[in-house]
Amino acid sequence: MAGKNSSKKVVLFALGANLLIAIAKFVAWYFTKSSAMIAEAIHSVADTGNQGLMLLGLKRAERPPDRTHPYGYGKETYFWSFVVALSLFTLGATFSAVEGTHKLGEIRHSEGSAELEHPMWAIAVLLVSLVVEGGSLWVAVREFRKGMGARTVTQTLRELRAAPLLTVLFEDFAAVLGLGIALVGIGLAWATGNIVYDAIASLMIAVLLAAVAVFLGVMTKRLLIGQSASEAVEAQITAAIEETGAIESIIELKTLHMGGEYILLNLALKFPAGLTTTSLEKSIDRIESAVRAAVPEVRKIFVEVESFRGTAGKPGPDAT
Repeated sequence: MAGKNSSKKVVLFALGANLLIAIAKFVAWYFTKSSAMIAEAIHSVADTGNQGLMLLGLKRAERPPDRTHPYGYGKETYFWSFVVALSLFTLGATFSAVEGTHKLGEIRHSEGSAELEHPMWAIAVLLVSLVVEGGSLWVAVREFRKGMGARTVTQTLRELRAAPLLTVLFEDFAAVLGLGIALVGIGLAWATGNIVYDAIASLMIAVLLAAVAVFLGVMTKRLLIGQSASEAVEAQITAAIEETGAIESIIELKTLHMGGEYILLNLALKFPAGLTTTSLEKSIDRIESAVRAAVPEVRKIFVEVESFRGTAGKPGPDAT
């Protein structure tokens, strides 16, 4: 499971890279007036703002529980990651589509074939941007692979609960692919003297960003509305409880992710007959210690005693 520190490191690296790239792209656009380049510049501005929002989410998620939020603010990271998906769609995809469509309209109504101005500016910036964005993507992929273990990429994506890492991973993937599209579009426009390829590249970038935004929106939505821990984590919890030998059976086990490193656990357990209240309390303490040792992300545990007959009578549900 990716931790808060690894997510923050990935976000910070991506923010610095995107800020520098955005400035360079605007400079290249000023000289070339390329639709693909301005689309990429706006894309980088959106990405920079998005990383700022994710850092805000990580910071706000650190606030301690209070009366109005007794389980803390861990889901702030999910909310801001969802906002990032919306931002990527509205700022990145929409602007790229509008710019590409506008450029095609200009070409259709102009006489002759327009050419890009100073295309080498754009190509040089795009090549440098590919190196920088590739480095940012490599950092995100490295952190992602740390949590894979023996799982496939698909399984890891399905079970990943670190929304900032997920968001940066796919933003960087879209950035690298978008740079490649822009490079091909501008290269063809330069080689042929026809800027229609530049406009088409802008439209292709719009489609790419829209697809990534929808994917991220779906992935973060499931976390935002409440998602359990992965099957592997729940299996670890089950094994830890059973190894204590303190129960007859687990009647119900429910988990809920309250943030990247915060799992809430609800248990309904059947205990052996004949336990005293003191023995029951010790058994529950032993179970809690075993679970937290096996899965440190479990912060809050609620235990409901489903079956218990002791010398002091049957106690009510216990929450710890």
